[in-house]
Amino acid sequence: MAESYTPAESYTLAESYTLAESYTPAESYTLAESYTPAESYTLAESYTPAESYTLAESYTPAESYTLAESYTPAESYTLAESYTLAESNTPAESYTLAESNTPAESDTLAESNTPAESDTLAESNTPAESDTLAESNTPAESDTPAESNTPAESDTLAESNTPAESYTLAESNTPAESDTLAESNTPAESNTLAESNTPAESYTLAESNTPAESYTLAESNTPAESDTLAESNTPAESNTPAESYTPAESNTPAESYTLAESNTPAESYTLAESNTPAESDTLAESNTPAESDTLAESNTPAESYTPAESYTKAESIGKSSSKCF
Repeated sequence: MAESYTPAESYTLAESYTLAESYTPAESYTLAESYTPAESYTLAESYTPAESYTLAESYTPAESYTLAESYTPAESYTLAESYTLAESNTPAESYTLAESNTPAESDTLAESNTPAESDTLAESNTPAESDTLAESNTPAESDTPAESNTPAESDTLAESNTPAESYTLAESNTPAESDTLAESNTPAESNTLAESNTPAESYTLAESNTPAESYTLAESNTPAESDTLAESNTPAESNTPAESYTPAESNTPAESYTLAESNTPAESYTLAESNTPAESDTLAESNTPAESDTLAESNTPAESYTPAESYTKAESIGKSSSKCF
């Protein structure tokens, strides 16, 4: 079987796998490491502004709403819909961005990239890892395959080194996870594929790409706090008084309510969508600013809301709501 295993020579494609060494662009991928901007993303942590949300809490002004209750202006109450903008500011979207950033996808990418597979690949690649392949390729060791077998680590390698089992190495490499990889890997060529596939380098790069840091940042960005703030902000409860809003019938200006709809600007949502980009992580740097928060402030602004004046005009408008619109 040593004769059938002799294609250690054809397996010396490890030398052709040195092309993978030329592919070892940890350097070009270190750009991803420079992109691992936990730093710029820590800005997202500075953007985790529970504080600006606390402003939303200060905006939760049952007071100004109590004024709305005294004014009962469906208009100022439709501002609760513009306050649903705070819900759009909560924004599940931006959280979904965090999710797209967290990203369960990138987690799965981490899975496909980490990958339990690359771990197993690292095991099958463990290779000192291709060095160990060199050892299995040495192959006095592979001749003394007990020696190539010796690694309790690659006991299966020993079995796969037996060496019809060496194709079973592909099977041990097939990790049940990447059975399809095993199938594409299974061929004797899969040894060569292993060479082209082996690049622990690109996987380790994936590991440098997996930056748990940026994910943890996403977790710090996912701030359940701001979610809870969204809950404190969402308060359908304080908003819910459709009862005080029901006097929309007496006030009936569905028009002013449509104004709230024009105030509801999906545009700000679309802005969040235009803000959604992974670039928004970098944009999050430009977004991190209290400015975008202040934009929420320009959206929150008790000014535009507070002006019971424009609504107090609605008192004169309640008489001619068509003029107010």
